[in-house]
Amino acid sequence: MKPSWNKWSKYTIMKKSSSLIPSLPQTLPLSARTLATMIDRYKTVIVKPRAKSGGAGVFRITKQSPRQLHVRWEKHSRKVSDISAVMSLLNRHSLGSGLVQRYVNLATVGSRPFDARVMVQRGRSRSWKVTGSLAKIAGPGYLVTNTARSRGYVLPLPEAIRKSPSLMNQSGSIVSQSHALSLRTARHLHAYYPWIRTVGMDVGIDRKGKPWIIEANFSPSRSLFKRLKDKSMYRRIIKWG
Repeated sequence: MKPSWNKWSKYTIMKKSSSLIPSLPQTLPLSARTLATMIDRYKTVIVKPRAKSGGAGVFRITKQSPRQLHVRWEKHSRKVSDISAVMSLLNRHSLGSGLVQRYVNLATVGSRPFDARVMVQRGRSRSWKVTGSLAKIAGPGYLVTNTARSRGYVLPLPEAIRKSPSLMNQSGSIVSQSHALSLRTARHLHAYYPWIRTVGMDVGIDRKGKPWIIEANFSPSRSLFKRLKDKSMYRRIIKWG
């Protein structure tokens, strides 16, 4: 039986690799119990759907005090008193069977969070190669970096890192680490999904410059790269399929 393409299945497969575990934000199936455990451990967590969402249905929950939780989604926010109130809110948004994930405090450009999209593809030689990478900067007031949903924009990844106050002069190192991590992840996933030829890796870069694998997309948009001024990466990605 083919493994599922949903986020939980991919996460459990990625977690089989000891070299990837340090770069995977802990993720669990959502329940009142797991949400309480994760919030106690990390103080801030993300809740998201198991299936592809395009940035929809992503919630951030922060423990502000023993009796106050702050919930933020899209451009909305609410303060509630306990986990049951959070679960009621999530259930109203059809997230009862979602995932709860450790929050990665993303680096910012102009106070907006960003992450990296790293395209990893394999050609006829069957060897995996990074064919492009860019930064997705969230739109004003949004948590999610999905540019269509938040009306954000894209930048070359080195430029975004240089413009990030917490990262500044780490551009070359962070780009190379993000590319190397994405390659390792694609090779590992390929052992379980042998038919994949392209993986669009969403790599979160925290404010200390550490890259994290947030998601692995098997049907990533190529058009993001068309929005860059330099079209060379877009042409290479299309050429590789």
